[in-house]
Amino acid sequence: MPTTATRPARFMTQRPGEVYRFTDKLVRHAAKPAAASTASHNVLQLQGRVAALEATLAQRTAQLQELAVDAGTDALTGLKNRRALEAALHDACTNWRRYGHQGAVVLIDLNGFKQLNDTHGHAAGDAMLQQVGSLLTQHTRATDVVARLGGDEFVVLLREVGTAAAIAKTRDLRRVIAETPLYYGTEILRVGAALGVATLAEAPSATTVLELADSRMYQFKRAMKG
Repeated sequence: MPTTATRPARFMTQRPGEVYRFTDKLVRHAAKPAAASTASHNVLQLQGRVAALEATLAQRTAQLQELAVDAGTDALTGLKNRRALEAALHDACTNWRRYGHQGAVVLIDLNGFKQLNDTHGHAAGDAMLQQVGSLLTQHTRATDVVARLGGDEFVVLLREVGTAAAIAKTRDLRRVIAETPLYYGTEILRVGAALGVATLAEAPSATTVLELADSRMYQFKRAMKG
């Protein structure tokens, strides 16, 4: 009895065209892992881009925060600048009018600073301004506001103090400035200060309280000369 050859069913069918169609299925099946690999690669790329965007956003946020800080800070001394002081004064005056929270403003103008600056140079003058700023910060509370208006003028906003305490602190600050020399190289440099103080009860607005303190500071300066 003749034997009939058995055809491999996986690769041969009765119709030749089916071989190719089956092979196409094999090719398509084999391509699926490659497609999955491409998709995985695309996901990784997308995740990398998202991470990069998040890092950029964090950096920009930090820069904006630094700019916000810089906008309210005096570059030389690190104290508050005029803009930040005015905002603090506005808040303090609002609290005085609404809740009766006391406060006072001390305006400070250095005596002998121009002569020091002209004789020893701007670097020495800058060092003196930095020292005065440091002294004012050391001898006031963390709740107070110490600012540099510009040049050799400083302002201290004393929170929650009445007239007697404000006057006592003004005298203390004047003494500290006068008694603390600046050791600059081989030189020992000193300045004095004229100060004026005004309370929020006397002038309950940011503009008027500064003007009153400034007026009293100049009265004090004229009295020292006269």
